[in-house]
Formats: sequence, structure tokens, C-alpha cells
Amino acid sequence: MRQTKKLIKLNLLILILLFCGCGMNIEKTQESISNDLGNEKIEQSEELLQSEQMDLPETSIVQGQISMEDIIRLSEKENLTVEDVTEWSDIQSMGTNDFYYEFSYEGVPYRLDIIEDSDGSLASVRLVDMNTYLSIDIRTGSIDNLLANVVSVSDYLTISLPDGWTVGDYDIYLGGHFGGSQILDKQGNSVGDILIMHGLNPAFSSNELIDIGNYDNNVCFLEKEALTQIYVPCILTLMSEESEGVKREYRCAYFAQEGCDIYYQIKVNSDYISGEEMIDLLETVVFTERAFY
Repeated sequence: MRQTKKLIKLNLLILILLFCGCGMNIEKTQESISNDLGNEKIEQSEELLQSEQMDLPETSIVQGQISMEDIIRLSEKENLTVEDVTEWSDIQSMGTNDFYYEFSYEGVPYRLDIIEDSDGSLASVRLVDMNTYLSIDIRTGSIDNLLANVVSVSDYLTISLPDGWTVGDYDIYLGGHFGGSQILDKQGNSVGDILIMHGLNPAFSSNELIDIGNYDNNVCFLEKEALTQIYVPCILTLMSEESEGVKREYRCAYFAQEGCDIYYQIKVNSDYISGEEMIDLLETVVFTERAFY
């Protein structure tokens, strides 16, 4: 009997030990599973974060509303592209290649007009004061003069005129393109113009301007001569222009550079200047650093 009781106690002790051991193994197994699940969640979170970071764009597409500070910054950048000036969310479209922004600065309404060329390049990006309609292409870097309402042809070029002749005030409506100034004699009479123009389809050869398109049905070119001694590609013409039924002849020079849509015209009534005097006059022309962008 005593042996039987001892055997029973021994068996109970073995069972207790076995049960405790299994419990420890179960706890250890549960802890291991929990750790494994935790590690898996961490790995999944890291992979998700890496995936999200890979999908983030390098730059934001929507930049909010454009401001004058943005335009000033753009004006200081060389080789502007269409992408540079069309990334703000308030841009408006007038067609496939024409865009604009409207905004106010210091109580004055402004408009930034953008024209894209057929090849995808930036043909024009003009800042316009909507009160005065004075405008400049921001690539010239002359924004300060527009804001101060003191735009002049000297923003683009300077010229030494004969004694008594002067360059008149800038007139945005003169010439039908981007404005310019009259050349005035001693009595204040107009003897010619300095104009900022575009779209004349110039023809170049070896970086020389050899031909220019006709921009007006009232204009007829009588002579054309490429001037190789001028440091900017230039062509001198003798042209006949009819205005209000009256025909006048002008000695007219065009300055252009390949790749720039802006051209400059200096014309003087042929009654006031000879061909040789006109060439001497043109040799005094100096363009600003960014006149051709």
C-alpha cells in the first residue's frame, strides 16, 4: 500500500513537472509568435514607407497663385522655358499656345501673357500693366522700370543721334507691335521711329541677317543690304510706306538674332538722312545685355 501511494505521488509529481514544462513552452511559443508578428509589421511599415517615398514627385505641380515676386524671380533666370512659366494653378488658357495670368500688385492690375511657339519653345512672356498697357518681355530683366512706369527704348538699346535730334517718350501703341519711340528733330517733329517688333520671319546665313519678312501691306522694300560691320545681325532697307494716302521713303534697319522672336527697327525719313549717314548712325547702336534674351 505504501509503495502504491509513493508511486501515485511520483506519477503526480511527474505530471506536474510535465505540465509546467509545457506551459513554459507554450508561453515561449506565444512570445515568439508575438515577436515574429511585430517584426513582420515593422518590415511591412518600412517597405510601405519606402514605396510611398518612391512615388512622391520631385516637384509639386500646383504652386498656388502667381505673384510679382515669382515673376521677378523668373525674370532673373536665363533660358526660360514654357514649363517654367506655366506651373501656377491660376493660369488661364486662350487656346493651344496662348496662356495668361491676372493678378494685382500694390493695387495695380497686371497680366502675364505667354505665347508658346509651334516647336514648344517660349515665344513671348510679356508682363502688362493693365492700367497703362505698358508691357515688357520679362526676359529683358526690365521689370523695375515697368513697375515704376518709366519704360523706355533705353531698356533695350541706346543710339547717338545727330545734333538736336532726340528720342521721344515710349509709346506702347506705336508701330502696332510692342511699341517704341519717335525720333524727333529740333522742332519736335517726327523724322523716324525706334520700334520693338516680332514675327518678321528673318532669314540668316552664317549668323548674318540676309532677309526680313514684310509685316505690312502698306510697306514695299525697294532695296535690301546686309550690314556685316554691325556687331548685331542687321539688314538695311530702303522702303516705301503709305500712310493715309501719302507715300514716304525711309531708310530702315532691322536688328535680329537667331532664336529670338524680338526684332528692333530703326527707321528715318530718307529726306533727312543719306545712306552713308544712316550706316554711321547704326554703328552707334548699343543693345543692352538682355535685349535679345
